[in-house]
Amino acid sequence: LYQSLVNPIELINRGTYAIKERDFTVKFQGVGQRDMDQLIEVYNSMIDELREERTQKAQKHFFLEKLIQNSPTGIIILNLDGEISSWNPKAAAYLDTEGEVLMGKKTEDLDHPLMKKISELAVGKTEVVAVNGVETFKCHKAQFIDRGFANYFIMIEELTAEKLEIEKAAYGKVIRMMAHEVNNSIGPINSILESLDNYSEHIPEEDRNEYQDILKIAH
Repeated sequence: LYQSLVNPIELINRGTYAIKERDFTVKFQGVGQRDMDQLIEVYNSMIDELREERTQKAQKHFFLEKLIQNSPTGIIILNLDGEISSWNPKAAAYLDTEGEVLMGKKTEDLDHPLMKKISELAVGKTEVVAVNGVETFKCHKAQFIDRGFANYFIMIEELTAEKLEIEKAAYGKVIRMMAHEVNNSIGPINSILESLDNYSEHIPEEDRNEYQDILKIAH
């Protein structure tokens, strides 16, 4: 009787400690006792989900980091205090500086014409900035939420006539591909909705109008 009362508590303590230590590899085996086995099954299922979620998060973070570092667009990330916390090689090249110089600096503190303009840029706005009358850059400032707090990032893209034409053609291709994929999805969905509409005669008369209205809205 004592073991039947204490074992679940000890199991919970061990599981809680493993979760606290972020060790999502710990799983328990059944002991042949119904209550204990149910608790173990719930715990193991939760650990599997946490491990899968953690793996996916790590993979997405790694992919995003590689994407930023190899992006042809200059990217600067600011922390909560508006200080530069991260950047990619392209951003450092556009600013003609070593990346380490940027760490911990605010945009208005950097003596570069491009950064002076960026420091005045409002969130969500895009501005084309000409530097030295020759180089032209498109700058965009946006924000993302990290652990409930707003953080900001800046995208810097060099503009030339040739690049604009290539970008226009690429956007056109992407839009056509998106339209094609959307239509591929809408077709089967509409077919299913039409089949459901044929079923309306089997719906009680008092509910039939509402059922048909719902299908019309979905369509």
